[in-house]
Amino acid sequence: MKMIRQALLVSLVIVENYVFGQPVAKDFSLPVRPTANYYNANPFMAFYKGKYHMGEDWNGNGKGSTDYGDPVYPMAVGKVVKVLDPPLTQKDSIGKVVVLKHRLPDDQVVYSYYFHLSKIMVSLNQIVWPNKSLGKIGDSNGYYPGAANLHFEIRRVNQPISPSYYSNLTITTAQKYLDPALFIDDHRVEITFSTRSGWLTASSEEVEV
Repeated sequence: MKMIRQALLVSLVIVENYVFGQPVAKDFSLPVRPTANYYNANPFMAFYKGKYHMGEDWNGNGKGSTDYGDPVYPMAVGKVVKVLDPPLTQKDSIGKVVVLKHRLPDDQVVYSYYFHLSKIMVSLNQIVWPNKSLGKIGDSNGYYPGAANLHFEIRRVNQPISPSYYSNLTITTAQKYLDPALFIDDHRVEITFSTRSGWLTASSEEVEV
């Protein structure tokens, strides 16, 4: 009987996690892991070289290009809506890029952007999950030699592929972006377990085990 109840609960969770076939993103995490091995070298909205930086630059603690080739993970379950995979001979400040679309539980949509990749491991329209790498950290095909990093953004709208730096930032433009670290921190699922009650709790949901 207990096995049947568990199967039913799992089935309900699976159904609940989809809206008309589109996976719903409920738990978010940073795209570099373990996060203790990385630092945010250029935070969101930092004023750098006369421009506002509308994303985050994640570097390995070893600095330089010690993180070159490290895996990059989706911040949450999502759908690949854009892939930019220029040949190695094409060097620019963008490099290889993956853009994911995430549907939130309230049916809102956000987009995550992963820039400067050395390798792309997903394809257009693919559903990706946060436990499998979408690509590897790079240096924009050598545009940033010795300075590999992941430029990571979260946007409210699906904009053209380009890292966002603005010398003059208007409120209208700023509202198209979200602070990545803050957004992810606000959307984590906190899991607690009480051996006394025998209940596993994730946010406000409870699953009997």
